[in-house]
Amino acid sequence: MTRKTRLRLIAALLAIITLLVAGGVWELFYKKIPLPARRRTFIVPKSQTVAALLPKLAQRGIVRRPRILLFVARRQGVEAHTVNEGGYIFPPQVNVWDVLKKLTQREPDLFKVTIPPGLMARQVARRLSNARTVVGAVRITDEAEFLRLCHRPTAMKALPDWAPRDSLEGFLFPDTYYFARHQPAERVITAMLRTFESVVLAPRREDFARAPIVNGKRMTLKEVITLASLIQREVVRPEERAMVASVYINRLRAGQRLECDATVQYAKGSWKPPTARDLRTVESPYNTYKHRGLPPTPIANPDLSNILAALQPKRTEYFYYVARGDGSNGHYFSRTYEGHLRNVERYRQNRRRRSK
Repeated sequence: MTRKTRLRLIAALLAIITLLVAGGVWELFYKKIPLPARRRTFIVPKSQTVAALLPKLAQRGIVRRPRILLFVARRQGVEAHTVNEGGYIFPPQVNVWDVLKKLTQREPDLFKVTIPPGLMARQVARRLSNARTVVGAVRITDEAEFLRLCHRPTAMKALPDWAPRDSLEGFLFPDTYYFARHQPAERVITAMLRTFESVVLAPRREDFARAPIVNGKRMTLKEVITLASLIQREVVRPEERAMVASVYINRLRAGQRLECDATVQYAKGSWKPPTARDLRTVESPYNTYKHRGLPPTPIANPDLSNILAALQPKRTEYFYYVARGDGSNGHYFSRTYEGHLRNVERYRQNRRRRSK
């Protein structure tokens, strides 16, 4: 073999090696992998670093070689970059650089918004119009339009058959949601109704079919949620939810007024404790000190535990309850009005002792 031939052979081998290396580099760093639609949205429930997210990214199939991503992240100096909580929507095809670019963007595509239980629809609307997020206040939807559709749901283009037609108060299920900025109010409400359906209705259709009977009739979905909203606003201690539910059920069956303070608060539009005068004078169909039966709609949006208490009240003979006033957030229960008056005195004594 001549020297010239050897040089040509070496050159060819080097070219092949170069192509193989280049192909390997392209495969590892630049080749895009397809992502099915169901895998494109990646939720970061709590802010954490790029490095800490690698196992979850690999588990979801967004990253196939996490060590390569970690290597590039280190070279780029973003290994310890904090990825803000929220949702990140990846393109249909991604490579290592696409993933890093998405994770290091200034803000998420979807913002984490938690709706706590017990809020009125108006409070939910206000929270969504000025959501507190890791990047500051974000407007998820228009407050006025959200409230309009809540109180006039028939104006929605698509309303579930089970949803009430007069008001969606009580059905805006409290949960953690992920929304983009400036969403149509109907889209946000629909997401909340879907969560209500999947968490409350779908798994418990048999429970609703066995809802408490009042005056010979099974309670409707709306009546159960209305009762649950009263329990939500009146009870703090979990073990008392079904007890308070039994008080209301017993009163409904006996035709007595419910005399629930929270209904007066709702009528006034504030959760500030009502005065004795408020209980007597607030003119509203929601004032259960003046009107018998349940209020016209729920007064808040209850969570699952309070809905279950309304569906499955304890069997008691209690008709009255009053706060203990001892800092325990508990209540005294009684069967008779005389017993109730004694408990009211116990409440006053506890309050006096605590104020000393």
